[in-house]
Amino acid sequence: MTLFIALFLSMLIACNSQTSIENSTVTKPELTPTVTPTILAPEKATSTPVTTASITPVTATEISTNIVTENSENTISSTWQDFDNGWLVITELSQVEYKADPIWEFLIQLMIEKELSEKLNNSSISDQLIQEYAQKVEIGLRQGYDFVVKVPPSYSEESMDYPLVLFLHGGIDGSISNVQGRIKNYFQQQEEPYIVIAPVKNEIDWNPKKIKDVLTMAQGSLRIDQSRIYLTGLSMGGRGTYIVAADLQDTFAAIMPLSSHDTPYSYVDLAPKLNDIPMWIFHGDADMVSSYAMAVEMVSVLEKHNSKIRFTSIQGGRHGGWKEIYNTLEHMQWLLSHSSD
Repeated sequence: MTLFIALFLSMLIACNSQTSIENSTVTKPELTPTVTPTILAPEKATSTPVTTASITPVTATEISTNIVTENSENTISSTWQDFDNGWLVITELSQVEYKADPIWEFLIQLMIEKELSEKLNNSSISDQLIQEYAQKVEIGLRQGYDFVVKVPPSYSEESMDYPLVLFLHGGIDGSISNVQGRIKNYFQQQEEPYIVIAPVKNEIDWNPKKIKDVLTMAQGSLRIDQSRIYLTGLSMGGRGTYIVAADLQDTFAAIMPLSSHDTPYSYVDLAPKLNDIPMWIFHGDADMVSSYAMAVEMVSVLEKHNSKIRFTSIQGGRHGGWKEIYNTLEHMQWLLSHSSD
């Protein structure tokens, strides 16, 4: 059991830094369609000036309560119109306290143990680093999500409602600057304008209740086409796409998970809860960070429940290539073509 926990935690750290955590090769089933992979070096997030909204504080409560819905009339603020070149950062929900799941608290406590660095068999990981990292995640378990909003240039000129793309970042600990960089690199406005929202988490898995609060606040403050809300993410955000869509059923018109991560538990069991939603799954068959075999298994199980599945197996693709996927016109057109009406 101790060895399992140590391996589990080492995989989380490796996943967060997006370095390889596997040494064995993965069997490559023949799957179509395929795309030619482009292996990209990790992008460095560039700083973008933003306006931070200050709105009516939300009362802290437990996660079982839908915090924002109860106060939705108080969350609409004129500052949501004060975009800085289309950017806005909302920090209100990080002031809300959520009830943490005891299993995550247990695992975090294990990370704080001094002898854990020896169990990880990695002398480069200091006890202090483990403690600081664990404490950051422990705090993140109880906080709501800050999030970045990016509206298209036409938003201030038109009165129409816009589609919304919700993006879930990878890794465990995120930052405003990181998700800003992802939005800039991944979501280029093409034929049809849309709003992008990217939450920032500092915990292990994405929390559907916290995402619901982000959406509720945004729906009360932005002109969003309620029938055209989409969900996508990469790595831990790819698995988060499954987790959130399975819990918030009838919320998203379509989803697009990329390189979905396989730990701390299999996401395949979520397949029966995703039986109606259109989805396009991408995964590289040479991905040594997030299990390609699990992605193939997920597709196989999904096909028993859902006829609206597309799977792109990227031949030779590793844990990356996301900019090319998002910047391919066909992919975003497919996502935006769906409506929940």
